[in-house]
Amino acid sequence: MARLAAGGLTTPEIGARLFISPHAVEWHLRKVFTQLATTSRPEIATLLPHDTATLV
Repeated sequence: MARLAAGGLTTPEIGARLFISPHAVEWHLRKVFTQLATTSRPEIATLLPHDTATLV
């Protein structure tokens, strides 16, 4: 989910891909932002490991 957000997908687009509600996407992304100490979606890409095996 974090990689999808970092890749520029909107909350509704992420929800549609993962078959979850936009509200659930927002909740999970808040957790990601907290863990990575950021509030910027583009910055997530620079903070995540570059292991392609974890891509959704």
